[in-house]
Amino acid sequence: MGGVKLTLEEADTTVQVYRKKHAKIRAFWNTAQRSVSDIYNGNHGYIDQWGLCRIAKDKVILPNGMALNYFNLRRHVFDGDDEEKWVYDDKETRRMKVLYGGALTENLVQALARNAVFDQMMEVEKRWGKTPGNGVVLTVHDEVVALVDEDDADECLAFMLGQMGQSPKWWSDLPVAAEGGIGARYADAK
Repeated sequence: MGGVKLTLEEADTTVQVYRKKHAKIRAFWNTAQRSVSDIYNGNHGYIDQWGLCRIAKDKVILPNGMALNYFNLRRHVFDGDDEEKWVYDDKETRRMKVLYGGALTENLVQALARNAVFDQMMEVEKRWGKTPGNGVVLTVHDEVVALVDEDDADECLAFMLGQMGQSPKWWSDLPVAAEGGIGARYADAK
């Protein structure tokens, strides 16, 4: 993606260095992988050590009650492969997708991050959305964009950074930080 070309050996070394440096991430991938059968069976428990993500039949319930659904979760053997894999039907495409520890981890991280940013965004909207034409106008992944009168820009930015630098109530020890800018256009504020 970045124009860097590696030999197969260099790529393998890079992967091994990453996995060694981030052993806890790899350990959680393994925890998530073991959890897939619990999700299939509907065994009760939590995937994470904080008790945030509860296992249910074919889903994981998030702290806000929303769920990551794995429709028609099942074991499947692909042609030319001797190993069974966990698969489910994607909710949008209805195509079969493989579910493994790394994919489940990615789904959890994205969902939890979305919920944290959404809560922060709602606080920004409560404060700045009272005036017609002002308030939150856009979110992109972990970004919140607000439109306010130019005279209020500095105060709004300070408020937004304060809100987005606060851990969510449902995970009070989650370390978060924020940065931002002011601009006449979205690209200028980055």
